[in-house]
Amino acid sequence: MMPFSPKKTTITHYNAKGIVLVKRLPLIIIFVLIILFLPFALAHFKGKNEFTPIKEQIENFKGIDSDQDSLSFDLLKGKMTLVVFGASWCGPCNNSIYPLNNLHKKNQAKGFQILYISCDESIKKMAAFKRRYDMPYPMILINEDISNKFGFTGQIPSYFFLDSMGRVYDRQISRFSEPEFQKKINQKL
Repeated sequence: MMPFSPKKTTITHYNAKGIVLVKRLPLIIIFVLIILFLPFALAHFKGKNEFTPIKEQIENFKGIDSDQDSLSFDLLKGKMTLVVFGASWCGPCNNSIYPLNNLHKKNQAKGFQILYISCDESIKKMAAFKRRYDMPYPMILINEDISNKFGFTGQIPSYFFLDSMGRVYDRQISRFSEPEFQKKINQKL
């Protein structure tokens, strides 16, 4: 027989008083950690689909639109604006276009507008995307200045609600719900 036999060796855990604890302590620790962190994990995932109120003033920025002209954000101030970050290659972004077009059509006479910021690689791809979905609102290509002003992290689609003074009052990442967005628009119009 070998001096060290894995079959006969057991590891026993003791507390400070020398009392034997449970042999399956690692499993109990894992279970307790799961129970402790479960509420945080649920809150994290729940928050991804809800509006997060923030108080930020968006300063002026410029971008190149689908017609290769420069567009200044200052020209859009004075109306409530939904700023959308998206791209032609993004499935959820594409799925939100028709509901966005509906929101624009229903609310533009009341002082609402949409600015779409494209995360595509080129103006050519952005322009083709705008034509394909017949978007009646301005679309500009993302640049570093725009990313910095919005604190944009690259998650698309992302939606920022701005009041008529250019202050962000709500934002949402990923999920689009036309009735929920309409409710947010009605609160500020």
